Amino acid sequence: MAWFFPFIALFIAFIWIRYFRDIDIFEREKWGPMVLSFFLGACSVALVFWISPLLGRALGLRLSGNWLDDFLFIFIQVAGLEELAKVLAFGLSFLLMRKHFNEPLDYLIYCSLSALGFSAFENILYFNSAGASIIVARGILSTVGHMFNTALFAYGIILFRFRYRKSRPGIILLFFVLAALAHTFYNFPLMHQGMRLYGYLLTLVYFLSTISIYAAILNNALNQSPFFNYQKVVDSTTVSSRLLTSYILLFFIQLGLMYWEDRDLGYSLMRFKEDMITTGFVVLVSSVRLSRFLLIKGRWHPLRLELPFSFGHSGSNGSILSHRFRVKGEAYNAVYLHRYWNQWLVLKTIPGKEALALENARAFIESKHFIQGDFAVYKVQVEQEGRLQYFGIAPKLRGSQFIGEEKFPIAALFEWPDSFDQPGVLAKTKAKKLKLLGWVALIPSPEKDSLIES
Repeated sequence: MAWFFPFIALFIAFIWIRYFRDIDIFEREKWGPMVLSFFLGACSVALVFWISPLLGRALGLRLSGNWLDDFLFIFIQVAGLEELAKVLAFGLSFLLMRKHFNEPLDYLIYCSLSALGFSAFENILYFNSAGASIIVARGILSTVGHMFNTALFAYGIILFRFRYRKSRPGIILLFFVLAALAHTFYNFPLMHQGMRLYGYLLTLVYFLSTISIYAAILNNALNQSPFFNYQKVVDSTTVSSRLLTSYILLFFIQLGLMYWEDRDLGYSLMRFKEDMITTGFVVLVSSVRLSRFLLIKGRWHPLRLELPFSFGHSGSNGSILSHRFRVKGEAYNAVYLHRYWNQWLVLKTIPGKEALALENARAFIESKHFIQGDFAVYKVQVEQEGRLQYFGIAPKLRGSQFIGEEKFPIAALFEWPDSFDQPGVLAKTKAKKLKLLGWVALIPSPEKDSLIES
């Protein structure tokens, strides 16, 4: 069965290569350079095999059970060396394909791909030694962990080049050290003998916390793209669905291989159930959080070490059932509104308390803005009986968000005073200050001509 493990490792890698292509919305990278970077990362494992024994003999580092000895061994001979190997593979990618590095996200993509190649080779070794039972766990924890660690180094380059305008070169070295430390914090609970009883749980919590940072890093890189365009958004539903579907398939592959190894269906199903509860939760949260981005041109979101989910109160009786699990990030898929950009729409009034006189009104989404709290609103031209007016619309975030089998999105319609066109006014406006006129559904218009110049 060992011959099958390389294909599984490649399938895991493909999941994330496709992920990067899905989120690379402004200037998408081609498959060829991405695969080459992945291959160079896989080759970098040889560097670790060569240097690690030499480093061990020279420094005398080993796992002794002592906290300091184990930390230094993991930090220098494991994490530091592996991060150096992945960074060197990335450096070679940069030298060979420099013309492809034309936006901040490219540095993250190619660094992550080098890490992905390294992880794929490492996964094959672990699958062969430990068997099929670790496929999904390594497929999410170690794979994404490797990418996150090396992405920290790439983020140092991004800050140096695009935020500090090459004025702080030391930040690149600082973030390489942070990458090695992040790798150490992941490995230490698993490798230090004194933490074996609860080490996996600590690593799990730490991993989930790094997902929030990784999402913010990717988000910041997208926000700084020179090709930034509000008409292009990440389809969070598609991205998360592809990740989840791929990992569900991986779960069943693991179940089949475990049965092949043990020939005990009951035992295999029991392990499968355990993995679905623990590793499945990690897959779910990671897939959703890494698909949610708040795209605001030029915005640098802060990096916070926090869990990527929360429990928000959703009731009034104070019971545990009144608390709702929520994955953090921009939950509304902007694609629902952006697919109507540069198209004529018919505004269909949704019956409610507010009465709207918008019969046969057509609209055109003109621009996107953000009010206080980074809530997205859109300025629209509305044409009715030859008369032109300006309004604002905002996506409906609660309750029914669509109408009809075609799922036409529902939006709030509010007044758009001239003051909103002044720089900085909308950014300081609170949602409760918007004068709601009613709710409308956005329906594509069959008519192509108009009196309004677009």
